[in-house]
Amino acid sequence: MEEFGRDEEEFFKRASFQLSCSFCIEQMGHSAEQLDPKIREKFSDINWDGMIKIRNGIAHFYDVQDLNIIWDFATNKVKKLRKVCERILYEMTKR
Repeated sequence: MEEFGRDEEEFFKRASFQLSCSFCIEQMGHSAEQLDPKIREKFSDINWDGMIKIRNGIAHFYDVQDLNIIWDFATNKVKKLRKVCERILYEMTKR
């Protein structure tokens, strides 16, 4: 988002913006899938299964992506996810 800004109109016009967001979300979903189930359970305020489903939709059904879902995830969900990831890292490194 830092690269392109937060302009919704620009997102829907620029394929490079859409692809960039899609790729990042796909990577986040893949990482979520690799997380230890205990971590996902402990930090259950994140919808890990939903993130994995979005990832699978992007990875396997690229031609039918819903750009509204991608925009919502990139602008609304990532901020919360970042905070949770920071908590996870903190807890893993404080030992």
